Formats: sequence, structure tokens, C-alpha cells
Amino acid sequence: MKVIADLCVVPIGVGVSVSKYVTACEEVLKEAGLKTKLHAYGTNIEGEWEAVFAAIRRCHEVVHEMGAPRITTTLKFGTRTDRTQTMEVDILPHAEAWGFFWYLPPLRESYTKRLSRCFRAGWIVGCVTAASRVRCWHSPV
Repeated sequence: MKVIADLCVVPIGVGVSVSKYVTACEEVLKEAGLKTKLHAYGTNIEGEWEAVFAAIRRCHEVVHEMGAPRITTTLKFGTRTDRTQTMEVDILPHAEAWGFFWYLPPLRESYTKRLSRCFRAGWIVGCVTAASRVRCWHSPV
């Protein structure tokens, strides 16, 4: 069964910076062959149920091995049986319905730099490449 999960692993007792633990978990998810999307407060994960939950367990093991005495984790997940579920497909209808959607021509270097700046500024919250065009959406202002 396919699942999409939202995972936030927080090591406790390791100081303020947790970037090396986030990187370690991202590597675990990558090694498991899962599709991921890192966001400000966690990671979205897409894959088969067994693979996703095995990788989450492995994230905990790795973070403990790195010296974290405690870990608190927030996990939200969903499944569907009526159709195939993907991270991109689930957000596209909402972006179109809200009218926060526009098309860009195929990406070139200049577009890539511009999109990168827009993402960092929070003006764009998502892009999907479909049929050699890029569909982007932004958050309501």
C-alpha cells in the first residue's frame, strides 16, 4: 500500500543546531529509495508502507547512534485506495482552485535562478514539471 507521510524528528539533548541529524535522516530516506520533499518543519515522504516505516525506524536508530539521548517525533500519514496518490497530485487541484497557479516555459538557467529566489522569499510554494512546462503556485497573501 502506498503512503504519504509528514515526518518531523527532533533530537533532544544535543544542543540548538539539529542540521546534522536532519541530514542523516535525509540520507536514510534517500538510501531507502523513497521520494522526499524537505520543508521548514519536517519532510514529506512518499512510498510503500513497509519501506516508509522501516526508514522512519532507521532514522531513529541513526540519530540515537549519533549521540541523541532522546528523540521526539511527529508523524502524520495518509493512504488512499480509490486512486494512485502522489505528493504533487494531491496539491495541484487546490492550487488551481485557489487561482494561485501559473505556467512557465521550460526551465532555462535564468528561470532556475529566478525560481530559486522566489522560493527563498516565500513567493512560490510549489512547482511541478508536467508536459515540458512548469506549473507553479503561490500562497494566498
